[in-house]
Amino acid sequence: MLKKTAGFSAVLRNKKREVLFQTKHKIGVNSFTRARKLGFDKIMTMMIKKSNKSLQNSINDTQLTLGEDVTITNSAYTQARAKLNYTAFKEFAEIARDMFYEDGEYETYKGFRILAIDGSVTTLPNTADVKKEFNPMKVKCQIKDFAKDVSQARVSCLFDVLNNIAIDSSITNKNKSEDNDLIAYDERTLALQHLYDCTLDDLTIMDRGYPSFEMFAAVHNNTNILCRLRKNIFSKAKSLFDAHSEKKDVILEINAPKYLKDELRENGIPTKMKIRFIQVILDNGTVEVLCTNVLDNERLKTSDFKELYALRWGIETILPQEKQTTFSKSLFLKS
Repeated sequence: MLKKTAGFSAVLRNKKREVLFQTKHKIGVNSFTRARKLGFDKIMTMMIKKSNKSLQNSINDTQLTLGEDVTITNSAYTQARAKLNYTAFKEFAEIARDMFYEDGEYETYKGFRILAIDGSVTTLPNTADVKKEFNPMKVKCQIKDFAKDVSQARVSCLFDVLNNIAIDSSITNKNKSEDNDLIAYDERTLALQHLYDCTLDDLTIMDRGYPSFEMFAAVHNNTNILCRLRKNIFSKAKSLFDAHSEKKDVILEINAPKYLKDELRENGIPTKMKIRFIQVILDNGTVEVLCTNVLDNERLKTSDFKELYALRWGIETILPQEKQTTFSKSLFLKS
């Protein structure tokens, strides 16, 4: 892993110095065209380093590390930051991800790369620029003067829980508004977008807000999923929620909802699908039912699923960390 990390650092360090990369990811044709205290390379380095210290102290630390005896003010940093497009960091993340897997040396479970999808909602600074991309939610209060708008975003992530690396992530608008045509994204829609990056060598684990016939139809013959089930869907499997059920692992044929059948036929997807349901009893006695399109009992045995679902905890811990660092007030700068 240390060898891989060193490789990432070298490639990314050289990448951000490339003229083509800088031209592609700067905002404005004239940005970063002259030699200044804060060029493209340095401003990107400072943003990647991130710190819990005050902005000015972080800037000073970077200058000391670089051995440069030049004072850079908060205002100068903010103005330079505004010239850098977020797409530079997106490309960095994609390069690092692809490099990590290219040698084939990474952790798997019975040949599967174990991924997890989860989402969350985060509050954003209530500025005019933010409101152009993220519709605010109207927060009501009995005292009229305390009612306010709160800008929110829906965050979603596809995460490799065995190798601790994000495969794909998104920050999107959450709320609908009659004042504009911004799309309001739900968790399932974002999950389906993540699954485009998955193959038959992947098994993606999701919580009980995600499973539906549409979800299983969307990944038909493309990749594998494992979801925790709610009691109010796939009624044929309801008996497995009884701890005394004779069947602990069963494959059932599930029919598509009527409203979905025509669309499925048009796309050549079956309107009936075999889904495997597995009863898992947790250490505290709670009964959970999981569903998957991995039907082969030799590839994944009944006894594997309790351990598999527990692996999902990796994304439960990473999302709060990402929200704390990525959406901290220090990220949003105003001059």
